[in-house]
Amino acid sequence: DCETLRKVLLQENETRHRENRGLLDRISLFHGLSAQQKDRIRQMAIVDQDFETGASIISEGEATTAMYCVKKGELSVITGGKINKDTGKVEGGKILSTLRTGDSFGERAALYGEARSSTVVANIPSQVICIAIPQLKESLGEDLATILQRSFLLSVLEKMPVFTHLSPSQRGKIADSMEMKKYAASKRLEGAERIVVVVDGVV
Repeated sequence: DCETLRKVLLQENETRHRENRGLLDRISLFHGLSAQQKDRIRQMAIVDQDFETGASIISEGEATTAMYCVKKGELSVITGGKINKDTGKVEGGKILSTLRTGDSFGERAALYGEARSSTVVANIPSQVICIAIPQLKESLGEDLATILQRSFLLSVLEKMPVFTHLSPSQRGKIADSMEMKKYAASKRLEGAERIVVVVDGVV
């Protein structure tokens, strides 16, 4: 009857929200956010999307409107490939990595407003959560890059043994005092006496 159907739909909705909230906890950029902030993101910014085998989730060179987290399935990150206009499939290119449940992608492009640097394709039928940038800004604030960078720094400081005895507010003051710098490839990092946190890249 209608009441039974309503209860089933409510239960499915609650399960989906619980799963999506759990995925937010696995995204490193969100580790330093409060539970309330993550709940706002879940409520305002998340949409489930399904993709068949071979379908492209994002394409290299396109503008960034969202970041993603894999809910089910398996995806390939490809650079240099081309999308066949007739079939919609990606041809050629180099596979950089494979993404599975809990893996996220698109964070860098979301942080810095860059175009997509790779194409992501579903290897098997897959489901992702799409976190829209406009709604993310509405949830957290317009200065999204600064907020997420601070969140990431807080999550790193919390794991460092030298800072574990400090209170959250003390770690927050340290994060606020840290300066963000960009380095080109092969450039030497300045200040050996400083604590350096790699936000993006490899050193």
